[in-house]
Amino acid sequence: MKSIFAILILATGLGFGEAARADFQDGMDAYDRGDYATAVQEWRPLAEQGHAKAQFNLGDMYSNGRAALQHDKEAEKWYRKAAEQGQAGAQFCLGESYDTGRGVLQDGKEAAKCYGRAAEQGYDRAKSRHCFSSDTGRGVPKADEIVEFYRKLAEQGAAFAQYNLGVAYDTGRGVRQDTKRAHMWLNIGVLNGEFLAHRHRRAIVERMTSTEINQAQDMARRCMESGYKDC
Repeated sequence: MKSIFAILILATGLGFGEAARADFQDGMDAYDRGDYATAVQEWRPLAEQGHAKAQFNLGDMYSNGRAALQHDKEAEKWYRKAAEQGQAGAQFCLGESYDTGRGVLQDGKEAAKCYGRAAEQGYDRAKSRHCFSSDTGRGVPKADEIVEFYRKLAEQGAAFAQYNLGVAYDTGRGVRQDTKRAHMWLNIGVLNGEFLAHRHRRAIVERMTSTEINQAQDMARRCMESGYKDC
């Protein structure tokens, strides 16, 4: 089975030549066949030279106990080195370290910062985790900032953010209350496969007139047809 690393890791480690790329690939091949000791042997020298992907992979090995390496502080160290080079997966995992207190003092604000950096690079798991951190008041407690974050993701087509933006407009949390706009975003979330949006939309329909519902549906159609530019 193809390693998760091959799917999730961003192409960093610029400045390394063909030999380094070959060594890294040898490590990937070893990892894929379950030879973790050889993978570590290939990746550690690269990680020590500043290769971000090797640093991230080594951090993961320590985090998950591959090759009998389990050590939370070492995992945090390598995640941090890769995260400082902009490696999105490492930024997310460093956020998890701060979230859980594994290898570092638990710090919700630092976790939210790490999730935010990864989310800005389009890392989907970090997007939802960052929003959760924000909603629970860890790291980004201001409601209007939460709404703006949801809006950016909603305009990129993220169904969970469209749902949350709809809820914000329905409750007036962080934005002026607007039932029609709430219905619009919830409707879009439903069309993009967010089940929770369906349930919430059904609840607010009971408070709307047929004219308001038709207007909200027209707004949703225009929003989607414009690629989320006319929302």
